[in-house]
Amino acid sequence: MAEIIANKLDTPQCSIDDVRFDYYKEIGFSKEQQERVRQTDGFKGVIYLLEAV
Repeated sequence: MAEIIANKLDTPQCSIDDVRFDYYKEIGFSKEQQERVRQTDGFKGVIYLLEAV
């Protein structure tokens, strides 16, 4: 869907997964922290942690 919209708008499209950790670093969040939370609390724990930051 994103590719179709980007093509119609003649705009480049990129996946948030390609750029999200750059933004996470700005708020003090790391891949290691995400992995620790994911292992103990699952994906919902990661979402909760991001919302709390």
